[in-house]
Formats: sequence, structure tokens, C-alpha cells
Amino acid sequence: MALICGQCGSEVEGRFCIECGAPAPRPLLARPEDEEALVAVTEGGGEGTQVTVDPDEVFVGLLGGDPTVVLEPGRHQLSRPCDTAAFVKRTPVRIRVARETRLEQRGKAADARIHGTATFVAFDPAKLIAAGDDPRTIAEGALETSLHEGIARHVEEALHAALDRGEVRIDRLDRVDELLGWMAGEWYLPGTRVDLREIAITVAPLEDVEETRPERAAIFGPGARVAIVLEDGRRVPAVIERHGYVVRLPDGEQTFIPGEMLEQESFEEE
Repeated sequence: MALICGQCGSEVEGRFCIECGAPAPRPLLARPEDEEALVAVTEGGGEGTQVTVDPDEVFVGLLGGDPTVVLEPGRHQLSRPCDTAAFVKRTPVRIRVARETRLEQRGKAADARIHGTATFVAFDPAKLIAAGDDPRTIAEGALETSLHEGIARHVEEALHAALDRGEVRIDRLDRVDELLGWMAGEWYLPGTRVDLREIAITVAPLEDVEETRPERAAIFGPGARVAIVLEDGRRVPAVIERHGYVVRLPDGEQTFIPGEMLEQESFEEE
């Protein structure tokens, strides 16, 4: 990031302006003025760089992919360098949810609609940023876009799992407050939470069907042993940590894996 001398307007590369001798201005880091997304990512700065953090956000500085500096709202100077700067809003954001699904339980089936508004908040931005390989993948509105699909999928998968285990009845899904509370508690993005109290599940009239499951992706609950099926056919053992799915690999690393890449498998944990 080039610095401009405040006295003569020349570009400054060192500690002093070579044109007029004035001290170099301290570099500045702040959320880009035109960036209103939940996560904004810019280049980092060296030790002593001034950082301005807005009242509704947290600054997370990373070096080599690892969080090294976390700053609350206010004006600060970096105590250590970072190569990537992430500004994360932690004010609640409302996300519209709409999804159609087919439910089946004990010879009964019905079309259902999951709809309403969920409230998302990043209460620990550093944990959210640390959970991914590159914060740019959730920056510039990408996180908001994924939440529209992710929240609806999370509710659908948890609902099917609860029906499969008999924890809820298909003919009583108009009263699912406790179930939705449990689904919110099983939310899979580290450092964030989601409020599902304004989500509703509308179920069409029940139909009698043969007790065969429709072809859909398997539902795995926390603790299930699965295999991640890679494009080249290799299978990587993992354990489901949270619905969604967040899985734990043999080396202890946790990561998100789409449900269509998972298959049931038994294996001995190392």
C-alpha cells in the first residue's frame, strides 16, 4: 500500500519522504467505504499500522492464514503485522428462508414447505474467520448468499433426521418450537448462531404410501461414521460433528462437506 506525503504529495517508501524530509504517515486500515457485506477483506499491514474498526464490527488480522490480531471497535495500532485484514459485522442479519421438501414417516407422506425469516449473528468473528482456509470465500456478500441456502438446508436435514428417529410426528409439525430450538443449537458455522423462531413448516394433507423412502441424500446425525467420497473414487473416513455437515477428519481437523459427498461407513478411529 503506497503512502503519500502529507506535505509535498510525493510517494513515500521508507520512514521519511525523500523529497521534503517529512516523517512518513502511518498506513491506515479500515473497512472499504463501499463494502457493506457481513465480511470485508483487504490487504493487511505492518506493525504500527493504524486500524479503524466501526462500532458494529470486529477486526481480525491474519498472517499466513492464522488469526494473529483481533480488535474491537475503535482506533488502534497493530501490535504485530498481518497480511490479510478481515472486518466482520456482528450485528444481527435477517435471512429469508424458503424450501420445498417431501416428508415420509410410517406409511404417511406429505409435501412440506419451510419458510420464514432466520436471524444470523457472528458473535465470535475470530472463530468464524479461523474456521475457513481463506476468508475471501465468505467476503463481498458470499456469506449472505450461502446463508439463504445453508439455513434452509440445515432445517430440512435436521427435520428429516428427527422424523427418522421418531422424535417428532409428521402429523404434528405445525408445533415445532422445541424442534427448531434444537436445530438452532446444532448450527454448524463456528462463532455464529442462528435464531429460527420465525421459521414455520407448512405441511400439505397427509397421503398413505408404501413404507419405502424416497430417493434422497442420506441423513447423518452427530457422531455418525461416514466416508467422504472424492472425485477420484478415494474414500476419506470422517465423523459427523454437526448437521450441515461439519465433519471431523482422522487428524482432528474439522471442515464443512456437502451431504452428497458423504456415505455411511464404519471404521476404527485412530
